[in-house]
Amino acid sequence: KTIKITRTLCNQWMLIANKQKKQIFIGRSEDDYLGVGAIIGGSENHLLFINYREKNIDVFNLKTLQYMNKVILPIGSVMKYHCFIAKTEHDVTITDTNQRIWEMLLFSQNTGLSIEYDEDSNTFRFRNVRVCTSIKQCYSYGCVYVNHLLLFFGGEGTNGKASDRVYKYSFLDKQWMNFEQTLPISLNECTAILNEDHTFVHILGGYDGNTT
Repeated sequence: KTIKITRTLCNQWMLIANKQKKQIFIGRSEDDYLGVGAIIGGSENHLLFINYREKNIDVFNLKTLQYMNKVILPIGSVMKYHCFIAKTEHDVTITDTNQRIWEMLLFSQNTGLSIEYDEDSNTFRFRNVRVCTSIKQCYSYGCVYVNHLLLFFGGEGTNGKASDRVYKYSFLDKQWMNFEQTLPISLNECTAILNEDHTFVHILGGYDGNTT
């Protein structure tokens, strides 16, 4: 008896192509993706939000492989190596008028922004969030959002030095807090992620600012 073995591809890079097997490119040659931030979200996890310098945010539909929108953020500073994460923890927010809203957060130096994307109207709404003085000169930190709290780990200041500080912003109290506890080492250019039940934060990668 012949046994047919079906192999599933894994850990393999693949080009994005449409049904006609034509390669799909995200971004243009003139776009600057240095220090880019990206989120996959939407009601079916079918939307790719790309936030890149200087102040751009693009929306790409991963199902149809089509660009949905491109807007300029209402901010004063240039974005790179910033905090760009989803605020919606489980699903889109459904409003009283049945609008599907996906919420995101953007922080870097003196910029704090709450971003809402309406799937049905393909439009954005922005609200400023106050940034505490201690991190107004910082960027390139790790960050996670959990239980209405945004946590910041490390980062780099304008002096080029990495930080070992940990900060918290509460969206319920609208208050900042600088933790007494610090990271074991100074760290920037790191990524922070939550475990599945939101009880631990894992900090990946990073650089302590030491060139030697």
